[in-house]
Formats: sequence, structure tokens, C-alpha cells
Amino acid sequence: MGRYCRGCGKELQNPNAVVCPNCGGDPKSPGKYCPECGKELQNPNAVVCPSCGEALGKAAVSQSGGAGPKQKEEFLAVALSFFVPGLGQLYNGQVGKGVAYFIIAIVFLCMTLIVIGALLYLIWWLVSMVDAYTTAGKINRGEPADDFINFG
Repeated sequence: MGRYCRGCGKELQNPNAVVCPNCGGDPKSPGKYCPECGKELQNPNAVVCPSCGEALGKAAVSQSGGAGPKQKEEFLAVALSFFVPGLGQLYNGQVGKGVAYFIIAIVFLCMTLIVIGALLYLIWWLVSMVDAYTTAGKINRGEPADDFINFG
């Protein structure tokens, strides 16, 4: 169990304490501090503490009470987008974005009758894979991944 209170971030003398002696709250209930290092979590939905790397698991609960996002395999997202542009975005739970990426890829593929279409399709295919990988990483770190194209 954690050595720090999730509510106030202060070190607990007794890691099994039911009540935090500093703030009077339940030290194990979801809060804005990491139970292992005591650092403040910038994102309440974080699955992993960015300071110490501790997996927060079910301890990371959003303010609305829902569990944090499910971990995504970044290389699986890339592989899916490798075979079908937009499929990696669907895997990441971004249905609208995945459909849009697929439709854009089909348009560019149809344009291969004109030479520029082949080039545009190849560029879009690469964008799809990079976005799928980057988005999966952002989801795993508990960061927002709402941009249409995520490169950073």
C-alpha cells in the first residue's frame, strides 16, 4: 500500500492507516497525490505517476468517479494503422477519427489514377501510423489525446 496520503500528499507513519493524521481523510481513497512518492498528480485520470512511474491502477479515479483509461499497446495501434489507415484510431477508442482517417485514405487511394494521389496516400498512411502510436502513448500517460493529428 501507499506510503503517502492520496488526499494531502503527506507521508504516513503507518502505511495501513485508515485515517490520515494530517488531513483526517481516507489515505487510500482516490485523490490528487501519488501514494508512493507523494507528488501531486497533474492529471486525475493518470494511470501511472509521471514522477515515480508507480502504476496507480484503480487508485487513479477521475473526479466524476469513473476508472482511468485502459492501457493501449502503442505498437498494436501502429500495426493496425499499417494494414488499414484509421484502424489504430478505432483501437484507441476514437471512432469518429478512425472513420475520418479511413475515408481520407480511400479518397487518396482513388486519386492514385492521378499520380499525386499515390503520394498523398503514402503520406496519409504514415500520418495514420504516427498518430495511432502517439495517441496510445498519451492515453497510457493519462494525457488528453483529442487532437485530429497527434504528433507530440
